[in-house]
Amino acid sequence: RMRREKQKGMTTATVVTNKTRILVVPGKATPVGMANQQAGGVDGGKSKTALRREKQKLNKAKQEADEAAAAAKEAEIAAAVQQQPVDPEKRAKKLKKQLRQIDD
Repeated sequence: RMRREKQKGMTTATVVTNKTRILVVPGKATPVGMANQQAGGVDGGKSKTALRREKQKLNKAKQEADEAAAAAKEAEIAAAVQQQPVDPEKRAKKLKKQLRQIDD
């Protein structure tokens, strides 16, 4: 009786190719050495390399957006610095101070 119950739960041997997937069927055991795979899966059936490529593409797009934002911020700062009027008296004082420090 126990042998019949064990054989009933076992599935027959099948050829497994890359495209074939063994799905989890409630109440049935999977063949030895085979992993249970849910239909569709969490990743929607994508391969590991496809997921990795997608992740790299998202990271690259994010990095480019960050670089563009940083460049825009630098351009704003440079434009603000150029718009500030340069007082010739202050500039002369700074130059004199630097000359004094060099002499000392």
